[in-house]
Amino acid sequence: MGLDTLAPTGLQEGSFQRALGAADAVAPEAAFRALCLSDGVIFYDRKTPDGAIEIVRGDEDLVRGRMDVAARHGWKPGQLLVPGVPEADDQQAGLVALQEWINWFANCDAKDPEVVDRLVWNRKLEDKA
Repeated sequence: MGLDTLAPTGLQEGSFQRALGAADAVAPEAAFRALCLSDGVIFYDRKTPDGAIEIVRGDEDLVRGRMDVAARHGWKPGQLLVPGVPEADDQQAGLVALQEWINWFANCDAKDPEVVDRLVWNRKLEDKA
């Protein structure tokens, strides 16, 4: 997958797909966002496109900086991955890995007074099966 194909292309039906929309109520609409696909590839946008799950939203430099530090770096230049998602056996396991990573990251940021009010983490991934 090249850099030109990091944008969302849609997901298969399943647990990961049903979790979409859980982040809709987390903050104002035009905020900068880090998002991921079912294969764990992270990308950025100001909207949450179909087939993507929001990870975090807020200040662009802070969002990019946080992802660059904590995400796993892929084989392609500039490719970032959610740890545990590419190795997941199925979509449910990938969703669990994503939620655990978000919760870990959000808990770390909650202890940093310079960051806590500038980022909104999507802690509400729900399998609506």
